[in-house]
Amino acid sequence: MKSFLAVWAVLFSLSCAGDIFLQPLSILPEAVALKCGATVESLPAGLQIILPKSDGSPETRWPTVTFSLPNNAADYDRIVLKMTLTGGVASKFSYIIRDAGDGRFHAACAVESGLLTEYEIEYQRPGVVEVDKLRTFAVYQSNPVHESVFLIHSLALHSVVPAQAAELAAAYRQAGNTVLADRIAALPEQVRAGVLSLSATRAQLRAYAQQYDVEKLSQWREKSRGVYPQARFALSAQDGLARVRPGGEGVLAPVSPGYAVQLARHEREGLQIFALAPQDTPVLNLSIRAEKFSTAGGAELPPPEVAPIGTVMVVSGKGTAAALGEYFDPICEFTSAVPELAPGRIQAFHCRFRTRPETPPGVYRGHIVLESENCGSAQIPLTVTVWNFTLPLAATIRTATSVYGSRAMGKHRQAFQTYLLQEYRINPFSIYSETAYGEPVLPPVVEYLQARKIGLNFLPILYLKLPRQALHSNRGLKPAESKAAWDKLTPEQQRFYPADWKQRYHEILRQRLPELKTAGLMDIAYCYGFDEATQSEWPAIADLVSSLRREFPELRIISTAGDYSYGADSILNEVLDGWIPGISYYSPKDAAAARLRGKEVWYYTAGMTIDQNSLAEVRASLGSRAYAARVDGWLVWTVSRWGQNQPINTVPATGWNPESYPGSNGGGSYFCMGPEGRFLPTVRAEAIRDGIEDHAYFTLLARALSENRGGPEARQQAAALLQSLTPQAGTSAADLRLLRIKTGTLLEELSK
Repeated sequence: MKSFLAVWAVLFSLSCAGDIFLQPLSILPEAVALKCGATVESLPAGLQIILPKSDGSPETRWPTVTFSLPNNAADYDRIVLKMTLTGGVASKFSYIIRDAGDGRFHAACAVESGLLTEYEIEYQRPGVVEVDKLRTFAVYQSNPVHESVFLIHSLALHSVVPAQAAELAAAYRQAGNTVLADRIAALPEQVRAGVLSLSATRAQLRAYAQQYDVEKLSQWREKSRGVYPQARFALSAQDGLARVRPGGEGVLAPVSPGYAVQLARHEREGLQIFALAPQDTPVLNLSIRAEKFSTAGGAELPPPEVAPIGTVMVVSGKGTAAALGEYFDPICEFTSAVPELAPGRIQAFHCRFRTRPETPPGVYRGHIVLESENCGSAQIPLTVTVWNFTLPLAATIRTATSVYGSRAMGKHRQAFQTYLLQEYRINPFSIYSETAYGEPVLPPVVEYLQARKIGLNFLPILYLKLPRQALHSNRGLKPAESKAAWDKLTPEQQRFYPADWKQRYHEILRQRLPELKTAGLMDIAYCYGFDEATQSEWPAIADLVSSLRREFPELRIISTAGDYSYGADSILNEVLDGWIPGISYYSPKDAAAARLRGKEVWYYTAGMTIDQNSLAEVRASLGSRAYAARVDGWLVWTVSRWGQNQPINTVPATGWNPESYPGSNGGGSYFCMGPEGRFLPTVRAEAIRDGIEDHAYFTLLARALSENRGGPEARQQAAALLQSLTPQAGTSAADLRLLRIKTGTLLEELSK
């Protein structure tokens, strides 16, 4: 204890003296508050905290360690926590930050056993917490099913002033304003010298950033005039990873005299084009069209699909104030024109190129044309390279979801399911058999057979209800009421699965499995069940599955049940064939151990939101990240949580409410409905499909290596590329662009 106290005191004093942008916080045992059985102990390397397994009672439900925040927390931007999971089982922990009133926010973070991880938590969130009245930061777990042991190495407040100043200075320098660039670059040194406070410097940086937003638009206009002089509106373009906002916030797309797109045969790839209206004039009837794309030899591409991208308004969410406002999201394919683009505003357009399996490889050239009633027009030259390899009909990663019905969906649900599979490679049949609390609705087997012809690679045989869902089916209880009623039962009452539903499942499977076997579909057939089951439901789940396996030993069951040991430390190892943790909590090491036991490990997403996730992050989740993580599949609970939204029929403002559920803008909602039963993808849906197709690239590259194709140098480069893929979050758009070009080029080389 004394040695740790002495070491910590020295480190604290050195840190305070050496870096004004980092303020260490006390992690001594006497500086923390404990709750629900949590314990702490000082070790030479830091503070060990033990969060015990919960027995389900309120006294053990939220084991928590709470740290005090200093009065000057508002001067800083982030909490930096360095921590390692050193014992027990966990895939995540949660944190909560509170102010002196009712303001608070919380989130969960992934952990990997034995890996020292640095967590940066942004807390400058006006409207969520009063930053000048922050009081506590707590680490906790919610109803943990395993004990977990963490070692906190350090905890500190961190200012991002140096990073922001460097980034903004570089932007001004690139724009040619060296005077302001030098002035901004000098701000951190003025803070160190005591000339400026952190808060004052942050305010200056905010003002300079707003000024730059104006200057960068002027720079865009100037560059565009030189390239597209016949248009009074400015133009730029970039691929589907670009996220430019209607007001010009953030990064803009580059201006170029021409653009390039690359894709394989039997693939789709997008390009976004951005138009900026003059400062003093609205652009009237701004429309887009595509001219013919052909090779020198006369081969033609299928006509590109072009349309304006509509806007949605984010009014609340889990992010900072900067994340609020307008975003481009729904691709409004019911029109090619925007009636009016207001002065100084940006309009995005989407161009989707597609190839067929028989499309000849080669270089295709053509133009995309933007025309207006009052501000001229522009022809944008494009080169489309079709690589000499073909993506398979079926995706190389399994996908699973459900299609929610709604007033907007109406009678078009079955058509939407076909659209989902054919255009976006997402298996559309409901993982919930249409209802969690009612009678299962199963499609005719012929629908599966028809879907397999267009790429189906997963079908959910039957949803196996949570024990509480089975107990309360057709009883009129809401999900929250059902959970509360279940929690009131004794452990003995919770041990057995409801007999009526156990019998019902046997009856359904006796009929269904022979049908699937006769149709040759069992290779893609699974039961999904026990959606996010808690520990109190595990015994009843084991009771049901043991009964089912006696009669149906071939049955494969996958689940999002909340056992993050993937069966290594629970009764569910003999129950489930596949585990589906949340993507943030997926452990490659534990997943590899589960696969050695013959289990599958997928992951699921509930986010992929408009305001919190980059399009690169969305795409990588299905592509490079999924391949590197070796996931056996990807699940999202639905793709069409539309609520009370009505079909979109206006642009640019669509009137679509992006809040798919409280706190989430677009989670589980990646498509919209247009007029007359027309389905509208979002730019996030395009990124999902692009990621699925990226996964096929890596799979084909690995296959080429296994078949020893190509020369030694190309094979060496291919092996190095696959080895470089990471299962971690954080892939940038620039890195993903480069990765795709390298992969496609190597595949073409190995296909010769």
